[in-house]
Amino acid sequence: MIKNLSCDYHLLKEIASYIDKNAKELLLEECIGLNKKEIAFEFKTPLSFGEGQGVRFNIQLYLGEEAFIFFPYEVRLSAKHKTNVLQNLYGKRLTHAAVFENDRSIKLVFEQHFTLVFKMYGRNANIILFQNEEVVWLLKPNLESDKIKKLFDFENTEEPTGELLEIRPINPVYYIYKTEPKNINDPGLAITFFNSTPTPLFTSINLDEALNFYASIYISNRHFLERKNSRLAALLEEKKKEDKRLKSLNRHLYELENDKDYKMQADLLMAYMHQIPAKTESIKLPGFYDNKEIEIAIKKGFSPQKWAEKLYQKAKSQGKEKDKVLENLSSAEKALQSIQEEIITLEAITEPKELRAFIKEEKKEAPAPELPFRKFEFQGYVILVGKSAENNDVLTFKYAHKNDLWLHARGVSGSHVVVKHKGNANIFPKEVIEKAAQIAAYYSKGKTSGLCPVIYTLKKYVRKPKGAHPGAVVCEREEVIMAEPAK
Repeated sequence: MIKNLSCDYHLLKEIASYIDKNAKELLLEECIGLNKKEIAFEFKTPLSFGEGQGVRFNIQLYLGEEAFIFFPYEVRLSAKHKTNVLQNLYGKRLTHAAVFENDRSIKLVFEQHFTLVFKMYGRNANIILFQNEEVVWLLKPNLESDKIKKLFDFENTEEPTGELLEIRPINPVYYIYKTEPKNINDPGLAITFFNSTPTPLFTSINLDEALNFYASIYISNRHFLERKNSRLAALLEEKKKEDKRLKSLNRHLYELENDKDYKMQADLLMAYMHQIPAKTESIKLPGFYDNKEIEIAIKKGFSPQKWAEKLYQKAKSQGKEKDKVLENLSSAEKALQSIQEEIITLEAITEPKELRAFIKEEKKEAPAPELPFRKFEFQGYVILVGKSAENNDVLTFKYAHKNDLWLHARGVSGSHVVVKHKGNANIFPKEVIEKAAQIAAYYSKGKTSGLCPVIYTLKKYVRKPKGAHPGAVVCEREEVIMAEPAK
């Protein structure tokens, strides 16, 4: 297996030398946290500091499951996640950069006794700012042992143990290979000095070129795998829920068809009515087809005939329930098939472009969430109607905009009605107000009247008094219109 030397002592020594050569005597202009794993440092010459000209030099670190350093020619910023850090170093001159002896850490020494340490310990990598010997800032404050470190802790003069060091070629060539991934989100990438049998993805004699290629491939592939596997995990969770739902529906259907045949029980009671004592609460009767005895419980206070009538009612409801279960079964089977097809498609995706298209298509196909209100449309205006007292409050105070039109039948209980405004206008056509008033009258206790008075105002003039019952409101600046109740 090819060993990844991204945090190897010799490679870090070259990186430190490269930073010293290119950034020495430059001023740190900005330090930007791009996200939880990436941080970038932008340097400029003193002459051009803040003026947009002169020498520029960028250092970027990725400190995730792997840790590595690279040198982008331009730092790509995301305004959403960008945060400025280490502002006490802004404008400070870098005096020199070097690797600590026999340690996988690089130090950047600034004027005024500031030292920035890149501790490249794989998953435990960190960035630590010292002033003199004391820690004044940590990129990862959750690494408790780093809080109490002293600068001299890195000045290790002893020979390292284990596999810390590799033999470095005199004139190194940098090879980048695909390797066996360690986990599902690992891009499986390695940078090394040594030419191995497999064909490398990239070869260069330039350190910055090799590191930038490595970083570009690693970060983009890591992001691709995280998005893909996150969506795959969500689909598998959806599949698990649909499987569970399907089993539950099948079990319910079996119970409806076998365990609780109310019609059969009612038929038996009617067939043997003359043999059943008037006040019995349980009786065993032979089945119609196999003479197997079936025990039927009769609720206390019911005669056998009245209980048979009750069972016929239950059988009717049971039939409707069975139809609903069958409908839900069909829906669940279709949903499960759709999820399985999505999983197969997603597992076959190997390119970021394909994944973007897949997610975009998913979003496009996703149905808009159904509103929990009755909905009508008239002349291009959407009219929403509450379904209950609590639902009225949701419609009026959580969904309606201040410039929507609000209506309610006057003097009687009924639904809140909201007409959604268009653009920034809060003026509604007369025909729309009349139609909404008819709907408000219909969904009220005044629907049996020939004409019903309906009040209307803008939603911003409707308020709910403290302690008022669900659906109860107070409105101001209302007008009244007489409306004939109608949908």
